[in-house]
Amino acid sequence: MNWLIAIFLLTVSALAADPPKAPSPAAAPQNADPEALVIPAPTPLNGLVGGYDNNPAPALGTNQNPVAPVVPVDPEQQKADETMKRISGFMSGVAADPRMEKLKQKAVLLASDEKFLQAAQAMWTSPKRKDMFLIQIGFFVLMLIVKAWQQSRSANWFQKFLIGTVCTVVTMVGISYVIPLLVIGPPFATFTGTLWRIFVVAA
Repeated sequence: MNWLIAIFLLTVSALAADPPKAPSPAAAPQNADPEALVIPAPTPLNGLVGGYDNNPAPALGTNQNPVAPVVPVDPEQQKADETMKRISGFMSGVAADPRMEKLKQKAVLLASDEKFLQAAQAMWTSPKRKDMFLIQIGFFVLMLIVKAWQQSRSANWFQKFLIGTVCTVVTMVGISYVIPLLVIGPPFATFTGTLWRIFVVAA
């Protein structure tokens, strides 16, 4: 009986005492090496001294990347270069042929002629183009009337054929060369003269 009472008292005394505390995970062991707990110092980056930037930021309004001055480009020369690139790109896909090579050389020579390009630009921007078109239409109608009138007076078919051929030639020459030369002037003469020199004389 006495030993039961003794067991009871020991149990009650054990429960009444404070429960054992678990060791904290953050707590460092008492016998740990002090050198292992030393935190290494931050490594300075490139251009930094002591972890701070040694090079101060540039002041506002200063140009750190100066831009080279823009050189003006001649628009006529730029157009000539673009035309030559287009011609070269178009001719590069054509099969090798002596005639095509010769035509390519003439086209490149024509595109590199500054007087020809200036004349073409002057013709395109001329304010007399509308007047030239109206004169060409009027001349074409007039030649139709003259041809019909002369053919109606002809007695045989040969005279009618001859009158029709002459009127047609006069109409084409007047519309394509005479009227533009009279209305536009020197730019048209330079334009047609360059074409004749490169494609006809130098053939």
